[in-house]
Amino acid sequence: MTLLSGRCAGLDIHKKTVSACIRINHGARTELVTSVFGTFTRDLESLRDWLRKHQVQQVAMESTGVYWIPV
Repeated sequence: MTLLSGRCAGLDIHKKTVSACIRINHGARTELVTSVFGTFTRDLESLRDWLRKHQVQQVAMESTGVYWIPV
């Protein structure tokens, strides 16, 4: 299988939280970094800063309803 991105994140968006997981490929080894954030503005800014700190440029998100809109 061809590796498309060596560093990416997935977000699972809920009403009161956003669960985030970053996958970082290190050759034959894959590192996972996870965290949970709230949904208030300051929490979403923390999520943004966390993704930037880990140099994530590609994100996929899963959400039902309208909870994805602020993210």
